[in-house]
Amino acid sequence: MMQELKACLNYWTEHNLSYLKAVRERYPAEIAREREWDDYAITMKMAREAEAHLAYLAGDNSEKAPEELEQIASSLSPGGTHNGGELVRIILANVWSADPLLVAATVYFNWDGGKAGFQFLPDPATVDRWEYGEEVGSLRDALDVGDPRRILIGSDRAFYDSLPDRFTIYRGCSGISWEQAADGLCWTTNREIAVWFANRGASDDKSPVLVSARG
Repeated sequence: MMQELKACLNYWTEHNLSYLKAVRERYPAEIAREREWDDYAITMKMAREAEAHLAYLAGDNSEKAPEELEQIASSLSPGGTHNGGELVRIILANVWSADPLLVAATVYFNWDGGKAGFQFLPDPATVDRWEYGEEVGSLRDALDVGDPRRILIGSDRAFYDSLPDRFTIYRGCSGISWEQAADGLCWTTNREIAVWFANRGASDDKSPVLVSARG
């Protein structure tokens, strides 16, 4: 498995360097020259730190506390706010036997990152509903660790513990049907937040959609 994990990391490294090269090409030549070594050095430093923690993905982390898992997950999240989950996304697609608990903890660590607020699923407005459902199902399976408190920490843990037996959740989207919206994985117990998301992307040709569910 370690060879597969290292292959995933190598792919991430090459992809990140290619992305940074494309970004540099948008700048004047003198700026590109100033940034070139820094971009390479930073990428390689992050890759080395992630490589030092890959073995955890090949082991059993069931005895570790959520805080320990978070610390390891942070090292397995090279990148920044918008792409810190890229490595675990690659691993999810290619290494089926990686430790599910640590995979889930790493996804959780990066859950709120991404330019659109979420970086593990495609935009439901741009892909086939069946394809989106498959992506959601795969990610849901990856997050199924039994008791969520095995990975939740801090205010997230306190919020989970405060939930009643039954409660209502909401999801806000735009430009898709309510059926497509209901297929999604990102929900909130705060209706106002869902309304904000519904209105954020709304326009003359993209109507806001608000769905709810009760469990």
